[in-house]
Amino acid sequence: MLEILPSKDITTVAVQFSGKATQADADKLESYVAKHYGTNRKFNILAIIRDVDGTNLMGMLSGLKFDAKRMNQFSKIAAVSNLQWVQSMANLGNMMPNLEVKAFSEEEIEKAWGWIITSGD
Repeated sequence: MLEILPSKDITTVAVQFSGKATQADADKLESYVAKHYGTNRKFNILAIIRDVDGTNLMGMLSGLKFDAKRMNQFSKIAAVSNLQWVQSMANLGNMMPNLEVKAFSEEEIEKAWGWIITSGD
């Protein structure tokens, strides 16, 4: 399930993942992004990841069938989770051109917000 949360930054979509991603979740996220960022405007994602059923960070984005055209709009992704595999997935995400991905524990949520809002590390 995907929940869109209030964001502390106009250029950041804050979401929480739990359970399994569904087509309804994909539609909700696509609609939100289309309304707020159109097809060209860059944005960040702060994703709080909890109790995810049989998937991983990139799998969640794929599972949501988040339109591939949106990948060019991503600037940063902050993955906030106490799940061990999230750090590994964040490291893999950094291999994508023009995208910064960093993992934070749930206790570091404010640090994640600080990182995603700033232009540098």
